Amino acid sequence: NVIRCSQIPRTTAGWNDWVDRPVWTSPVQATSLCIRGQAHGPQSLVPFRQCPLKSSMALTQPTVIIFVYGTLKRGFPAHTQLRGSTFLETARTTSQFTLYNCGAWPAMVAEGHGSVNGELFEIPIETLELLDEYEGHPHLFRRTTITLAEHHAEAWLFDRDIPSEWPVITEGSWPGPRTP
Repeated sequence: NVIRCSQIPRTTAGWNDWVDRPVWTSPVQATSLCIRGQAHGPQSLVPFRQCPLKSSMALTQPTVIIFVYGTLKRGFPAHTQLRGSTFLETARTTSQFTLYNCGAWPAMVAEGHGSVNGELFEIPIETLELLDEYEGHPHLFRRTTITLAEHHAEAWLFDRDIPSEWPVITEGSWPGPRTP
C-alpha cells in the first residue's frame, strides 16, 4: 500500500506556503518523519533517524488534503465524518469534470468541460480509510488525485455509468440538502 500525504506547511504563514510531501510506502515510514527546521536549510521532510535535531523535533502525523463537493462539506449532513480535520479554503476544480445531482448526494466524474466547487480539508491519514468506506471506495466512488485551480487533492469520483435521469449541475455547486 502507498500512502500519499499530499502537503505539509513550510511555515505558519498560510496555505500559499504549502509544498508537496513525498509518497511513502508504509505507515511506519510515514509516521517516522520530522519537519526539517531552518537549521537544515530549505524546509523539507527527512527520515526521523537522519534528523540531527531529532531530540528537539516532534514527529509529524501524516495528513492528506482532500477536496469535498457534496455531503461532506461544512453545513451538510455528513460533515461530522471530518472530525479532527482542518478546513483550509474553498476551491474549484479545473475545467475537466461534470457534476451530477443524484438527489441525496452529488456525483463528480472526470469527463466534461465544467468546474466543480468544493472545500479543501487537511485530514489525519486514519480518517482516509473511514471516508473511503463512507464513499464506497473503490466500488461506487473511486478516490483519486485531482487537479484544482491552484492545488492537487484527493477526491472521490463516481465510478459507474451515470443514469440518464441524473441532471447535470451546470453551475458546479451541489445545492443540498443542508443540515438544519
